[in-house]
Amino acid sequence: MNGNSNCEATIASERGSDPCRSAARVLYLVNLNPSMKFGSLEEQIFLLSEGLSNRGGLLVPVFSRDPNESHGMRYRKAGLPVASLRLGRFRASALARLLRLADDHRVQVIHWNLYPPINPYVPLLKLLRPKIRHILTDHNSRPRSFVRSTNVLKRLSHKWFASAYSDVFAVSNYVHSDLLNQKVWKNPRRYYHFVNTDRFKPDVETKKVVRASLGCERRFVMLVVAHLIPEKGVDAALRALALLPSHVSLWIVGDGPEREKLEQLVESLGVGERTTFLGLCADVCRYMQAADCLICPSLWEEAAGLVILEAMASGLPVIASYVGGIPEFVRSGQNGFLVAAGDYSAVARHVAALAECRPLLNEIALAARGDAVARFSHETRVPQALSLYDTQTSDAGKVEHGT
Repeated sequence: MNGNSNCEATIASERGSDPCRSAARVLYLVNLNPSMKFGSLEEQIFLLSEGLSNRGGLLVPVFSRDPNESHGMRYRKAGLPVASLRLGRFRASALARLLRLADDHRVQVIHWNLYPPINPYVPLLKLLRPKIRHILTDHNSRPRSFVRSTNVLKRLSHKWFASAYSDVFAVSNYVHSDLLNQKVWKNPRRYYHFVNTDRFKPDVETKKVVRASLGCERRFVMLVVAHLIPEKGVDAALRALALLPSHVSLWIVGDGPEREKLEQLVESLGVGERTTFLGLCADVCRYMQAADCLICPSLWEEAAGLVILEAMASGLPVIASYVGGIPEFVRSGQNGFLVAAGDYSAVARHVAALAECRPLLNEIALAARGDAVARFSHETRVPQALSLYDTQTSDAGKVEHGT
């Protein structure tokens, strides 16, 4: 797949849609590389595309890189369009390509994801295609030491750019509160992530196979899934492991610039035989199903933590830092435990409690799975997410017709 017009095929269901039905037509721009993995965010986008197509509408994902073969095949089999375009820096050719995509697909809404809100493409698109609405989802975690600029010109500039968006959506109450505090957004709304709870679910057979392949049949397994950067605080999981009995192991899924330092820490702590670096994985689901608990030791203010929802759906108790939006998902003592950021001793205490008490482990695992299915499953959240696009097109109709 090369991201050209031939991979932006006509949606099959569009041909047979009800002519009386007016569903949204969306260009979904996301700064995400789907060539390495098929994670929950990639799956969310596919399910939204499929769901809007089934309603007679259109959602064209535009990734920053071409999807890998299996991911691209998923779209082709479903008769859904997909494209790629690099928008990290301004290029006139990229703007021209965006205009062609918008025109070819008769787009009503452009949805920006994982791009900065101060974005030169947005005002230019507003000028050249004024009827198209722009919306933004804020997925971004915040540094704990972040201080917002008090420069008047910068704030006015930010407010001007913000006015180009019809709506901004926050992936947690924490992010929503921060957007309100910025005092530049008109009416931010909350939009929770969702996960495929049919894919992320407990699986006894997978657990046996994966544990056997890693020599952990009789061990209690902690799991970390993270980009290995200092802000993720992965060293706290290693320091907690050093305080725990020898039958406790740690799997680390992910890669990044901190890996070498973390490997050195493993050696200095003497936990090499109990630590496995699994690197980047195309699908983390099998490791979720094979582990006993998830550790999310973030130091920065996580916007939401999609990995937490994946773990909960897989029936894993989550031990996480009390930062950002995480407390909206982890109810300490019920579906997991919250600890102060960097408090590896507290992490170790909670892991020990779960490892020593199977009834407690089972109780919290069931609660985690139940919360994920009830609050964050694809079956309940996809219709709610699609209704946000309906709101955009219905509001636009009212403006155009003066109603």
